[in-house]
Amino acid sequence: MEPETILCICASGVGNAIMFTPVITNIRARYPKSRIVFMGSPMSVEVVRGSDLVDGVMEYRTDVKGRLRALMKVRSLKPDMVIVASSDRGVFISFLSWFSGASVRAGFVHKNRGIFYNRPLFIDAFFEKHEVYHNLDLCRILDIPIVSKRTFFAIGEDDERFASEWLKEHKLSGKPIVGLHPGSHPRYHKRRWSAERFGALASLLAERGFAVVVFGSLEEIDLFHRISEVEPSSVSAMGLGFKRSAAILRRCIGLVANDSGFMHMAYTLGVRVLGLFGPTSENHHGPLGTSAVITAPVPCRPCYRGQKEIECPHVRCMTEITVDKVADEFFRLIERSKAVAADG
Repeated sequence: MEPETILCICASGVGNAIMFTPVITNIRARYPKSRIVFMGSPMSVEVVRGSDLVDGVMEYRTDVKGRLRALMKVRSLKPDMVIVASSDRGVFISFLSWFSGASVRAGFVHKNRGIFYNRPLFIDAFFEKHEVYHNLDLCRILDIPIVSKRTFFAIGEDDERFASEWLKEHKLSGKPIVGLHPGSHPRYHKRRWSAERFGALASLLAERGFAVVVFGSLEEIDLFHRISEVEPSSVSAMGLGFKRSAAILRRCIGLVANDSGFMHMAYTLGVRVLGLFGPTSENHHGPLGTSAVITAPVPCRPCYRGQKEIECPHVRCMTEITVDKVADEFFRLIERSKAVAADG
């Protein structure tokens, strides 16, 4: 029998939510008449907000009041099925699925924290497999046919209009634009390549005739200032929000980024991506599509295995990635893409 209401939960970051979206696509294909509600963090709900694949969104916050509200919301929602993304492996989300009253509760078990699921997935070599494919395993245990593995990010018409006006305002319409994202979640700042090296890269891009747009949050504005000190022609798109940023990003010919939500956003929108990976695993979080990654030959990487913070004192895996190496690989990526387009 088709479930009346399905609750999909991804209370992590934007990148995690993007890598969960193929599950939503396949759920919608399998249950076209069901009501699908997405619960996520204030950031992750932006991935699906406005999409016709979901019928509603619910914000989840991790403070005490936020958790109490979440319990009340899911109880009143009365879902028949709850599906939890692989990035949410805490015991509270597992309990939340049970408290909702859903008869089917699917999620991942890690260190006995998923005890409230009755369709559990046990983690095996978790960080050696891409997060998209971990999430698609949820479809398999629920007998949901996998008809698509594509990620999505919803952009509205208002966001598209804003992007067009923004490009005109900054005299970028019609120019070849390369995006840079020097930031990351503040907790994982050791994933970041230095802003000064991004600035040196921006100078090399400008010499080749590319316009450079720097993306990020308002909290990351200092990173833009450090880049613009090296390359003054760089343009800030900081603090515009994910939807508007995505609409501008879609007009770029490529993006160079740390392991971040913007990186996942770019390949989802069909933009070429060069991802810079240090502590985290490119096998687990790497960009898909027309993309490439750069790593440094440091034997201790990747060291991140889900801990709250990256504690490495030197982060040689990031400091040993050189500007010339990144520039050369990015230009090769662009040329390969041109060759594929010409052959096609």
